[in-house]
Amino acid sequence: MINDYLNKQKLLVQELKKELTGDKYNKSTIVEMMDDYENDKVVGITSLVFLPEKIVQKIEENIITPLKQIEPGHYYFSKDTLHTTIKNVKTISPPSQYNLDDINNAKIAFDKVLKNKKSFIIDIAGLTVFPTSLSIMGYSSKEFHNIVVELDTALKEVGVPDNKKYIRDDVFFHNISLCRFQKPLSEKFIKKVKELEDVKIGTMEVKKIVLLECNVVCAQKSRKIIAEYILK
Repeated sequence: MINDYLNKQKLLVQELKKELTGDKYNKSTIVEMMDDYENDKVVGITSLVFLPEKIVQKIEENIITPLKQIEPGHYYFSKDTLHTTIKNVKTISPPSQYNLDDINNAKIAFDKVLKNKKSFIIDIAGLTVFPTSLSIMGYSSKEFHNIVVELDTALKEVGVPDNKKYIRDDVFFHNISLCRFQKPLSEKFIKKVKELEDVKIGTMEVKKIVLLECNVVCAQKSRKIIAEYILK
């Protein structure tokens, strides 16, 4: 049932937020803080969905602009970089952990899994603060879950297993990065995030998934499109 999976996603996010209040969070892969995210040359392989304009506008108006007014010194995702990951393939870490054969084999896996998949909905709501970033969460139906599981299996079959560390391997949600920190957070910034914690942005339909190479903030100059998949 849709509601059953939705409840599992929300419970997992609540569990995650409790874990994040501790001193040593190690349940999933965390990107290290850096001075220049935009121009970082280290890339990985991932698949993602860029957010539609109406969702981007709401995020900018309700979250990014108020936070940027308080602390402009962090890296804030722009309208052309805001996205949600569907399935990671190879994490962003030096030295590169993949080669051209891995890229080609990853495409084979995605071709196989996504050729007949249907579109699905993401409901975007609720902020979560990670050690080096701020995200808004997204919740989807079991269709999204099935795509992730099938891609994971297909990638293993072609010899390109996903090397990212996840909180759980049986429930998945969308972690949409809005801001990557470049210094310790001020009390004013933290207070504003708390005020916005339960913000509701709305729903979007996922119609296209992009498989690509890019850096940690998916900067335009870092992108190399491998394939694009239109969902039915």
